[in-house]
Amino acid sequence: MKKWTIIIDNEFKSNSKPLTLEITEKQVTMLLSVFAIFFTTSIAIIIFAQLNNLNPDALIGIYAKRDYLISSIDTGNRKINDYFTEINKITEYEKRLRTLSNLSVLSEDVRQLGLGGYDFHDDRLAMLDMSTKRLIENVDKRLFQVQNLIDFESKNVKSVNKNLLNEYDLVTHTPSVMPTQGTITSPFGYRKDPFNGRSELHTGIDIANQAAPPVYAPADGKVIFSDYLSGYGKTLKIDHGYGYITVYAHLNKFAVKEGDIVKRHQLIGYMGTTGRSTGTHLHYEVRLFDDKTDPTKYFDNDTTIE
Repeated sequence: MKKWTIIIDNEFKSNSKPLTLEITEKQVTMLLSVFAIFFTTSIAIIIFAQLNNLNPDALIGIYAKRDYLISSIDTGNRKINDYFTEINKITEYEKRLRTLSNLSVLSEDVRQLGLGGYDFHDDRLAMLDMSTKRLIENVDKRLFQVQNLIDFESKNVKSVNKNLLNEYDLVTHTPSVMPTQGTITSPFGYRKDPFNGRSELHTGIDIANQAAPPVYAPADGKVIFSDYLSGYGKTLKIDHGYGYITVYAHLNKFAVKEGDIVKRHQLIGYMGTTGRSTGTHLHYEVRLFDDKTDPTKYFDNDTTIE
């Protein structure tokens, strides 16, 4: 095997010994190969940089832009976390509303289905490093989930809101307060008729008051009768919907007329003693689908309008 001897002498130091190096043919070949690879790689980098108009400043700009984008992605992730927090608050509120409106609370399995399946593919991500690619995919997935949750909760809230409005409408149209001030002198049910002494069904309640106070609507509705009725005297009838009709007899004076829309607590007339009556009082009936019912069953805590 061939060898080469290299002698390195320091001419500035008279007493120093020359440095002798022996290099084999194999070692020379290896050194030349390393140099060739380094030289070729350097040329390739220079050519690539020239073809793509890359220079140190441009590379710095590219990395700076990448760092800015990654920072923006992190900021976006934090905002998405805030959105999820707010959505969770809305979800808890919606659960309480469902309970209040007698709707069943959705199970967590159903809510998970509301997230929908995620399948994202973008060929442009293939050019990015794995770390950046995962960041982008994660943000896109979370945005997808946020959008689905918003749509899901929006439908839920609309459903609950519709049910609550229906419940509210039913409540406001249910006669649930005593329509005037006074004392109940004759309850609902069978009694002796004050005129003939026979046992007859008293189809309402009698509320007496010598002061002849105002009479108010016990719920929202529409006046369907405002006239004199045999035996009942001056009489009002209000249709509240949902099968409810209320009757007010022996009035002295009307404050509304047939066709008027009335609201709960609205003045509709004044107590009197017209028709078949033994004194100043209001005969008050509640009919449900034409069945005469006991009005006191509908009174809530606010039993008297003042």
